[in-house]
This record gives sequence, C-alpha cells and structure tokens, in this order.
Amino acid sequence: MKTLQVFNIYQQYGGEENVVRSLSRLMAGSEWRDVFFESRDWANESFLGKLTQPGRTFWNSAAVGEIEAIQREYEADVWLFHNVLPVGSLGLFHRARKLGVPVIQYLHNYRPFSVAGTAWHEGRFLEEGFKKRFWPEVKAGTYRGSKLQTLFMAFVLRAYFKTGAVNAVTMWLSQTAFQKAKYVKAGIPEERVEVLAPPREAAAVPARWNDEG
Repeated sequence: MKTLQVFNIYQQYGGEENVVRSLSRLMAGSEWRDVFFESRDWANESFLGKLTQPGRTFWNSAAVGEIEAIQREYEADVWLFHNVLPVGSLGLFHRARKLGVPVIQYLHNYRPFSVAGTAWHEGRFLEEGFKKRFWPEVKAGTYRGSKLQTLFMAFVLRAYFKTGAVNAVTMWLSQTAFQKAKYVKAGIPEERVEVLAPPREAAAVPARWNDEG
C-alpha cells in the first residue's frame, strides 16, 4: 500500500516530529513518501505575507496544489496525516475528499477537540472541548499563552467540523486506550479508532553507566 505521510514541521523540534522521522526511517522504500510543510517558511515571510496567513490556514492554495500534483504522480493509496496546520491548511482534508483518497489521522494529542492539544489547564482535564465547546480554553489563553491566538485556533477547529473536513478522516490512530476513549466519547465511531503505540527504535548501549543515585 502506497502511503503519503503529511506533516507540518514546527519551528522547534519535538516528540511529534521525532515520531514522524522514525516512521520515515522504519518505512523507507518505494511505497512510502513524505510531504513536509514548514512553519518556519511562514515565520520568515514579509509583513504583507503574514497578513494573509490566517486565511491561508483555512485554505492554502500552494499547499493544496503541491499535494495534488504529488498525488497525480505518486498515486498513493492513503494519506497519513499528522499535524498539517497552519501551512498545510484545512484545504488538504477537503482535497483528499475530492480525490477520494482515504486519510488516516495519527493522534499525537487531543486536537481537534482541544485548541492547545493538551486538553489541560490548571490541573484539570478540559472535557468541554470533546463537546466542541472551546470557550474555556479561549478564556484561559491555552494556545501559546495568547487569548487572541487561542480564539483564532478555536475558529479553525470549528471550521474543521462545520465544513466537513473531519469527514475526510477514515481512520484515527490513537496512542493510548485512554485517548481512544475520549475520542469515542466525543462522537468518533469506536471501530474507526485504533490504538497504536508510537514506533520505537533501539538506542545505542552507552559505553559506561553512571549511577548517581
């Protein structure tokens, strides 16, 4: 099965990117291809370019055109999505539906039911997002510590559901049974959520161990 792995690379390296890179190494071959977008590209845009970024988060013609061209040439059987925002945009979901390509969504956190992804604030698990109520996170400014940015991302998530982008996802890959239970409670059919632990690679054995208690 030919797989197109799609990921929006953050400006700082983290656990999600580590999983993506691990999958690339483990699955390397003619039936696996990566399509990466980079937040760094937007960070380096001119002032006028930055003004158009909010709109491009919903639909980025350049990103949609790129993945469509790759699909025509590569003819992938499935697209494996990690985080695709902001540069990839919600448009990737809609284009997958138009092309009839099934999408597998790899869940690294609680988005799209949490604006910040953590569904956590001040020692409390935020259940409201699983009912698509994002106001508690907006009031708390959970996304990047900014109420304004949290509000904008809440609008993006609302659009994800309202415009039917969510319907492009045919299977969800959860990392834990707890996470799966939350998604099922939020309305995702149980048979469409599989629990799959992140890929693990053997680490090199250190030359010597330091036991510091």
